[in-house]
Amino acid sequence: RNTPTPLNGFDTSIFVRGGTTQSFYLYTPNKIMYLKPTNLASGELAYNDGNVQLFAGVGVTEVKFPSTSSNIVSPRVFRGSISYDAGSCGNGICDKSETSSTC
Repeated sequence: RNTPTPLNGFDTSIFVRGGTTQSFYLYTPNKIMYLKPTNLASGELAYNDGNVQLFAGVGVTEVKFPSTSSNIVSPRVFRGSISYDAGSCGNGICDKSETSSTC
């Protein structure tokens, strides 16, 4: 608790263009910290720092993504830290039309 756990597999950068959505499926044999919001539905905005928005999503009770809805718990909000570099383009924002080589 309160000690960051490195997630192997995220050792390389993941480029996400501005204005797009990127989803991640996290699995660990240890516990993933999350919140059970009472005021949000899955898909609703849970956090926004001006660069990154985090939406309420779902949790699963199986190692693999479940095939039945009985193994999906919702809503859930990831409770942890996310490290990112907002990068810089000419206007300071990577737009949808730009690629990793132009932004």
